[in-house]
Amino acid sequence: MKGEVFESISCPLCGNDEYREVLTTYDRFDRQRRLKFFIVECKECGLRYLNPRIKEEFIGNFYRDTEYDPFISTTGRNDLQSLLYRGFRKLNLGFKYNVVRGLKLRGRLLDIGCATGEFLEVMRKAGWKVVGVEPDRVSREFVVKKGIRVYRALEELQGDSQFDIITMWHSLEHIYGLRSSVESISRLSKVGGYVVVAVPNVDSYGLRVYREHWVALDAPRHVYHFDFGTLVRLFGLYEMELIRTRFLLLDTFYNHVKSFFLKNENMLNFYYLICTVSKELIKTCVVSQKNISTLIYVFRKRG
Repeated sequence: MKGEVFESISCPLCGNDEYREVLTTYDRFDRQRRLKFFIVECKECGLRYLNPRIKEEFIGNFYRDTEYDPFISTTGRNDLQSLLYRGFRKLNLGFKYNVVRGLKLRGRLLDIGCATGEFLEVMRKAGWKVVGVEPDRVSREFVVKKGIRVYRALEELQGDSQFDIITMWHSLEHIYGLRSSVESISRLSKVGGYVVVAVPNVDSYGLRVYREHWVALDAPRHVYHFDFGTLVRLFGLYEMELIRTRFLLLDTFYNHVKSFFLKNENMLNFYYLICTVSKELIKTCVVSQKNISTLIYVFRKRG
């Protein structure tokens, strides 16, 4: 059964076959932790990725848990965790809007991995012409009900015109066919247009603290784990130059809280959670942004 579901791969960035194992983790929704997942590091380019990984035709089964937050609008849940996530999401939507507004006031926007379309809805209300890409059928139905055009895959946009801004809010790390997808993104971006990519930062302080319990590892759904160097190298292959980075502050709190409970920390150790969040923020502000849980990369398409 395992051989039928898993596949071993070469490095998705450089194609090299040599790697070293760096971490063993688990599916956070599997209470018995029956399956182990191995994160490896390419000896050539340094990309960290899941190997072996679940075959693409089976990965959809691992998004079905009702606790998977990005699809929370499809579940109708109203427990404390769901309410907290909706609160975080609302604040994050305002932050994402400001990131885009700092680049351009109006235009055409494509959101890849749009889930149930909340960000697209915000941008449409602000005057943008919006399009989404979302592989999950149930989530696409929510987007359609909002009156927003949405596709199942990037390949379906072949005949579409180009975009002023393309956003990927925590979706690049999920996408099979890494280089072909970024090549398509470059093709869909106007010359001088922007690509905004938010991904978990594998060099973050949180990962060093929580190790295999760090929620942003999210095996087997996250098939890549980027640091600054590997992500900039990837987009540089397709006429994209990095113009700035930012950090998604609320993700620090979210990732630490979720990781704290995955590690089965006692509530009496709550001071430990406060200390780890504070240390990450201090290291980010004083030492380097590379300590933060989530980095936002803003690329511009070269002429």
